[in-house]
Amino acid sequence: GNLDLREHLTNANARQSAKEDTKLRIVKKSDSRKIDLAVCLSMGAAECLRLNL
Repeated sequence: GNLDLREHLTNANARQSAKEDTKLRIVKKSDSRKIDLAVCLSMGAAECLRLNL
């Protein structure tokens, strides 16, 4: 697999809002870690679902 993507996914946590139980927010485990590729992957997957691909 892609080592950069693996690192970014490992650096990410999910936070669920108390008001919205259907949505998760991707957050950093610590401020110095990068999660850009995890966010990009999530946005791409959401767009594929929206377009019924």
